[in-house]
Amino acid sequence: MFIDLTGRSRNKTYSSIGKHYKKEYEAYRLNQNKPHGLPLRPQRTVVQFNSTYMELVDRWESERGEITHIQGAALLLGLTGFSLCAYISFNIFIKEGFSWVVIAMLLLVIIWGVGVWFVIRLLSRELFTYTYFPVRFNRKNGKVYVIGANKQVETYDWNKLKIHMQNDINTPWDVRCCDVDNAGIIQRTFSLPFIHTSPNEFLKHHFDFVNAYMNSKTNKDIKHVADSICSGQLI
Repeated sequence: MFIDLTGRSRNKTYSSIGKHYKKEYEAYRLNQNKPHGLPLRPQRTVVQFNSTYMELVDRWESERGEITHIQGAALLLGLTGFSLCAYISFNIFIKEGFSWVVIAMLLLVIIWGVGVWFVIRLLSRELFTYTYFPVRFNRKNGKVYVIGANKQVETYDWNKLKIHMQNDINTPWDVRCCDVDNAGIIQRTFSLPFIHTSPNEFLKHHFDFVNAYMNSKTNKDIKHVADSICSGQLI
């Protein structure tokens, strides 16, 4: 796809926000109080780690290179079309003056120009912004801090979140964390960074890694999580 806008752009967000927490999510629920007992797998997502907080990359970090390549190719094509149309219209104008052909070519110049402007805006979100949009897990206060593409920070209580595996249309599965009110309406949501093609054990490994850190009580617990980062359990 050209760009994954689900929860990523400045103006759009997850489509589930404002809707009831669906019963079908329960089939894929991941409970903070019921670890799966699986090996902890950070899955190459850890940026910072200490006894107070752990910072991971965002859900869309793995797609940024692909997005940039596609948009870069679109920008090159747009600039080529814009330049070609401008050159042709100029030459026709010099030889024949204003005509319907010149007007048609000028319209094409405007269309190509709008396309180039649109692609530059999309590229700016990927190239001229943060290297990644961090998700910070604070073990001591039980909070999660998520910064979005709009550069606004949202704060969540880890133990109050409803967490499940979910995918959107034409996207991989991820671990979705939802802030749900007393009426069962999803107010806000974010995803853990690791994604997979299906709701399987790999996503549970990743959830257990984050959950083990947030539930660490002793230095031994923290060391167990830290060792998983350096143990090669990354795929």
